[in-house]
Amino acid sequence: MPFRFDPKESDRDLLASFFRQLQRFLYQFTFEPGKLLEKVNFVETAQPHLRTAWNDGKMTAHFEVASQVVKEVSVERLSDAGLTGVHLRAKLAILQSWADTFIRERTLRALFRVFKNINSFLGSFVQASGAGEIIKEFKEMCENAIDDLKETGE
Repeated sequence: MPFRFDPKESDRDLLASFFRQLQRFLYQFTFEPGKLLEKVNFVETAQPHLRTAWNDGKMTAHFEVASQVVKEVSVERLSDAGLTGVHLRAKLAILQSWADTFIRERTLRALFRVFKNINSFLGSFVQASGAGEIIKEFKEMCENAIDDLKETGE
């Protein structure tokens, strides 16, 4: 899973990398959650619904659209949303740090922090581009599908 970013890359390359890595992360969470956490407790029938939403909702196509929009949206709009320069690199560094913490600890707390950071990033992207809302909504479905009231061994 780990989110990894090279701060020497261009802003657009970093944004494209974020979406590639996010797609892999959400796919793995949806179809192979045991690779992220030993035991993920989903709310009742949430997991099959997530899988259907991924497949029938054509999530791969939505990620392709987001990747295309990254190439087209104006630098001014990205900048206004904090998705350029030092602001972009700070957001990605924080996400990478939480992802590293999650890899080390494998706790729900750390996973929820990863989700929270992703949500902040996606909110900025939607604001800047008008695209990616369905990705943000799918990420929120994943987060809300976790039954954090059941024992997970934490």
